[in-house]
Amino acid sequence: MSGPAVRWGFTLAEVLITIGIIGVIASLTIPNIVNNHLEKRRIVQLKKAYNTISRAFDMAIAENGTVDNWCARPVNWDECSVDITNKILPYMQKVKLCKGDAQWNSKYCFATSYKNLEGGIAGLWLNKEKLFRTSDGVSFNIRADCCDMFSQYWCTGTTNGYMNNCGSVNVDINGPDGPNVAGKDYFYFSIRKDKILPLGIQQDTHYLRSFSNRCLNFGDACAGWVIYNENMDYLHCKDLDWNGKNSCKQK
Repeated sequence: MSGPAVRWGFTLAEVLITIGIIGVIASLTIPNIVNNHLEKRRIVQLKKAYNTISRAFDMAIAENGTVDNWCARPVNWDECSVDITNKILPYMQKVKLCKGDAQWNSKYCFATSYKNLEGGIAGLWLNKEKLFRTSDGVSFNIRADCCDMFSQYWCTGTTNGYMNNCGSVNVDINGPDGPNVAGKDYFYFSIRKDKILPLGIQQDTHYLRSFSNRCLNFGDACAGWVIYNENMDYLHCKDLDWNGKNSCKQK
């Protein structure tokens, strides 16, 4: 005579407990996975943007000489910004111009405001006459700093720590789309006499350009860190340093 049949399975309570545990684990891990993926994607986009604009400046410099001679003086910053942009555009492929209006709006290129950016308004630093965006969705703006009696010395000398600084290139790696946060999708490159450099590199020690001040406190001098260290860990820990800790995992 055989005994009662043995039934294998889970009770409803056990199933609900298991689902609850899985849900908790997913809620803890999935956001981190998504954020890591987004950061890796942004790093690739920024490096590509840097290579694109660097190549264009290299070819323009080879054709026109160093940047400090690109603007005839006297000229104001806006006019010089347009002059520099006009020398760059022939070496940029498949770009769309996005002219801004009097309120500094820049439809299709830049958002009108950014978080973690000092002042919040990107338009304060935009050359509203000639913004442009590449076919892969990256927006560029060139802002000159080499066009009057005072600032021309930034371009040709070492005044106030701005060694050979002729201006900046503002970059939004996905245009006006979010998150519109300095250090996440909004970055700066520095225009030197003979090259382009990402802002916040190890050599940028002036407080307005340094990684330790501008990136960690505001987010607007992070491009150098992203390109050379290939991480955005400054978003997660604040004890990073060019001469020491290069990632949050490092002790």
